[in-house]
Amino acid sequence: MLNATNSVVQRNYFLAGIEKKLMHKMKHFFLYFRSEYLTLATIFWTILAICFSLLAALDNIWLLGIGIVIFLQYLTDYFDGLIGREKKTGLVYWGYYMDHSLDYIFLCSILLGYLMIIDSQYSLLIFFMLFLLSSFAIYAFLMRELTGIFNVSYFGIGPTEIRLVGIILAFYFGIFGVTQMALLFEIVIIILSVGLLYILFETFQQKKYNPLFTSQATKFCWYLFISLIFISLSFYHKNNQFFLITCLLFLEFSLISYLLIQKILIIPVSMHQYHLKNNISNLFLLQKHFILPAFFLIGFLVLEMYSLSFILFFIFLLFLSITIFKVQQNRWELDMAIRNSNNK
Repeated sequence: MLNATNSVVQRNYFLAGIEKKLMHKMKHFFLYFRSEYLTLATIFWTILAICFSLLAALDNIWLLGIGIVIFLQYLTDYFDGLIGREKKTGLVYWGYYMDHSLDYIFLCSILLGYLMIIDSQYSLLIFFMLFLLSSFAIYAFLMRELTGIFNVSYFGIGPTEIRLVGIILAFYFGIFGVTQMALLFEIVIIILSVGLLYILFETFQQKKYNPLFTSQATKFCWYLFISLIFISLSFYHKNNQFFLITCLLFLEFSLISYLLIQKILIIPVSMHQYHLKNNISNLFLLQKHFILPAFFLIGFLVLEMYSLSFILFFIFLLFLSITIFKVQQNRWELDMAIRNSNNK
């Protein structure tokens, strides 16, 4: 299937066939909504997930609400693009950027919710989960840039299966308690780690036959390297304040990295006639100058210079917020220009 970003989307996960049949029966209900509203619904589901997590910290039964929210987010996320194509009103470039970005933010909200619930000695498991899931997503975007194939599944496991596991775990913890949470998360982490190592091995094997894989492998290794530094620091340092700051920085780094990969959107030459302001350059600037500040942050944390760490963190956060706003605005304008051109 070709999408607006000039890539082939591969959906080879186990439940793809069943999913397509079930969703076809539900499609008529979602035809009443605009595709962009379905995309933005993830913001509401994210807030709701955080609220249920706060309540679940008091009573495990509220984890059932997180399971329900994951299912509802899955529905709106599945139908936003489908409804846009069906009604021919979809904002393709804006939708591509916002859909993936909001999905990632929703994932972070779920994992941060579990961070509020899990025993503090197992907190690092949550960030290993975030690191591994982020790694698969970033790898998919890097390979899409190189091969033109956007593979949303690995080993038959795709976003649908991951959400299903998330729903099952939320219901299990809500009904039977969280005593086995750390053990189950450790099992998931081991499975994800083995899968990631296999993918890395395959990538370096292909690197021998295709030199273009070199740059992609290098980008991915930089991401893994810095992420593991942040995780290692939080693992060996027992200061709670240090751990909190390090985890926040890693969370932000993962989000920045994920958004940076999406700069690879190819805007057709024919679109230049609209003379739209291309704010994508902000992403290049952020990528170019991120590595050095990241190591400054590591240095501040090692030296326990928490005030400087906080200042640098909020500067990054502000820069990131401005970048997200400008990029989504740019892509909204591009989609509006395309829509107006088609209506003439």
